[in-house]
Amino acid sequence: MNGHTADIARFAIYARYSSPLQEMTSISGQLRLCRDRVADLGGVIADEYTDPELSGTAMQLRPGLRQLLEDARAQRFDSVCVEGLDRLARSTADMAWLYRELRFLGIDLHSLEDGQVDSLHAHIKGAVSEMVIDNIGAKTRRGQIEALHDLRVMGHRIYGYRMANYISESGKAVRGLRMIDLDEAGVVRRIYRLYLDGMSPQQIARILNREGVVGPNDKPWSAEVIRGRGSNGILRFDIYRGVLVYGRSRSRRHPVTGRRHSVPVPPEEWVVAEAPGMRIVDDETWHAVQDELERRKKRHLAVVTPSRKAAYPLTARLRCGVCGSRLVIAGLGHYRCKTRRLHPESCSNNRGIRREKLECLAVGQLFAWMQSPERDWRDMFAGSERETAARRRELRQQAEVANAGIGRLVAAIEAGIPSASIRDRLLDLERQRNEASAELDRLPTAPPPPGFHIEAFVRDHLARFRGAVPDGPRTERREEALLAVRDLIAAIGIRPSNGPERVAVETVPDIPAILDLIARHAADGA
Repeated sequence: MNGHTADIARFAIYARYSSPLQEMTSISGQLRLCRDRVADLGGVIADEYTDPELSGTAMQLRPGLRQLLEDARAQRFDSVCVEGLDRLARSTADMAWLYRELRFLGIDLHSLEDGQVDSLHAHIKGAVSEMVIDNIGAKTRRGQIEALHDLRVMGHRIYGYRMANYISESGKAVRGLRMIDLDEAGVVRRIYRLYLDGMSPQQIARILNREGVVGPNDKPWSAEVIRGRGSNGILRFDIYRGVLVYGRSRSRRHPVTGRRHSVPVPPEEWVVAEAPGMRIVDDETWHAVQDELERRKKRHLAVVTPSRKAAYPLTARLRCGVCGSRLVIAGLGHYRCKTRRLHPESCSNNRGIRREKLECLAVGQLFAWMQSPERDWRDMFAGSERETAARRRELRQQAEVANAGIGRLVAAIEAGIPSASIRDRLLDLERQRNEASAELDRLPTAPPPPGFHIEAFVRDHLARFRGAVPDGPRTERREEALLAVRDLIAAIGIRPSNGPERVAVETVPDIPAILDLIARHAADGA
C-alpha cells in the first residue's frame, strides 16, 4: 500500500444510493459496514464520501465521487472501501476507468463483497452491473407497455383525472388507474373551446387565474402549461381524446457528460391503446385544436429565425427609450413597454404605438439612412476594416491556442490517463474554439472591389421592398419584407413625444450587417 506510515493504511469510504424511493438509511448502513471492515483491516478512516439519490450510471454527475478522485490525486488516502462495486460504477467502461485511475495513483480498492479488488473483479462486476441496468430498463419498458394495454397510466398525475388505485383481493396494489375528475374535465373542455374561439394560451391562462381556477399541481396557470410542447400540454395530451400512447421518445445517457438526452422514436414504433372511458374531448374538437396549433406555429415560424425568437419580425429589436426594457404587444395590437405594464412605478413611458405604424416608420427610417446622399460607403468600409483587423487576429490566435490545448488533452487521453477534469477541460476548449470561429465568421468580409457601384446596389436592393410595408394589415409580402430588412437593424427605440403619434421612433442601423450584405453581394458578382 502507498501509505505514509509503514503499518497503518488510510481509507476513504464511499456510499451511494440511487432513488428518493430508497431509504436514506442505506447511506448510514453502507458507512457503518465499511467502517467495521476498515477496523478489521487495521486501517484508519481518512474521509467519507456520499452521493445520495444519484444514479450509478451518471458517474460524471456525482459530486461525492468527484471529490474522492480529487483527494485521491492529492494522495490523501491509500485505499478506498465500498459496500459493493456497483456503488462506484454501473457500466463496464466506467468501472474499468475508475479501477485504472486508482491503480495509477497507487490506491487499493476494497469491497465488502469481494475483498481487495483486482482487474478481473473490476471488469466482471462492471459488466454484470451494466447487464443488470439494461435488464431493469427492459423490464421497466415491458411493465409500462403491459400497464398501457391494461389502460393504466403510470407516472405523474394528469390534470383532468384523479387516481383510482386499489388493493386487489390478493393484496397486491393495482396502480396507474385514472378516473375523470368532472370539475377539471370541464376546465379542459373550456380551454379547448376558448382556443378555437381565437384566444391565445396566455389570454386563457390570464382568465383562469383571474377567476381563481387552480391549475395543475395546485399552481397558477401559464401559457406554457396550456400550449405545452411536443406531446405535453393541456392542448396536446392524447389521453383527452381517449388514446394512450407510450414510446414517443427514448432516453439515452451521454457517455462523456453523463446527462440524459431524449431521442424521438418513429410513430410506427409507438405503442397505442384506445381508452374511451378516459375521453374528455371529442375527436373532432381535439383534431381541430391540433390543426389550429399547427396553423399558429406556421404563422409564428413565418416571422421567426432560429436565433431570434419573436412573434413579429421586429419585436426582438424593440427597446423602451426611457428604461431600456423590451416592448411587447398589448391591447389592440399596440407595442408598449413591458416594464411599465408590469411595474408602473419603474418606468414613465406610458405611450404605445400601433404595430403596423411602427413597422412602417422603422423601415422608412432605415431606407432613408441607407440612401442618404451623405453616406460615404467606401469610408465606412475602410473604418470597419481597421476596427476588425485587430479583432480578427485576436480571434485567430484564440482558436489556435484552443486547438493546441485540445491536441495535448487528446494525447493525454490516448496515453491512458483520462479523468473527469480532463474531459471537462476538453469541452471547455472546444467551446472556446467554436465561439472564436463563430465570431470570425460574423466579422465583415473583404470590402467590395473598386469597380462595384455600392450606391446602385443599395438602391436596387431596397427597391424590391419599397411599398411592401404600408401602414396597413398584415400580408405575406409584408412579412417577407420585414424579415429581409430586420437583420439590417440593430435596435429600435421608442420614447414619449409631443408629436402627432405621441411617440418618437428611432431606428439604429446595424452597420456591420449592412456592410457584410454589400460585401457578400459584391463577392457573388465578382
